[in-house]
Amino acid sequence: MLDQRGHLSNLGSSLVPLLFETNLIPVSFGDVSVTKGGARIISGDEVCIALARKFDVSRVIFAMDVDGIYPDSSLRGRILSKLDRSSLASLQVKSSPRKFDVTGGVGHKLELAMKLSELGCEVFFLNGNKTERLERCLLGESEIKATKLERGKSF
Repeated sequence: MLDQRGHLSNLGSSLVPLLFETNLIPVSFGDVSVTKGGARIISGDEVCIALARKFDVSRVIFAMDVDGIYPDSSLRGRILSKLDRSSLASLQVKSSPRKFDVTGGVGHKLELAMKLSELGCEVFFLNGNKTERLERCLLGESEIKATKLERGKSF
């Protein structure tokens, strides 16, 4: 769906509107891009930002295996219900003890969330295993157990 520069391909540009016309919601995930020069991993996050730059995206949901963003990598205590510049600066997620993630993990998702917010998207980090939360977020509700980054916040 992405070209080598990280832009949405012509196929992707025509496929996504077709999904919406048929009342389907695109779900992005990573892949491997192979060219004559080698291979590289394309993260679902890269697909997400390419879609947001190409289309009028108002909401992005990161479905994870935890309830949201925690204040540190221990994943203890309460999740942050909202993110802003000061809370992002104090987060210690880059050294998370969780399993290895070649796409940059939560730290990369937080950087992406800032860019998405500046593009006008509401960004949610929620537990995708809690289907009722995911469903409510997909239906446009905002008061759910999740971490939310408001749209239009300048970082």
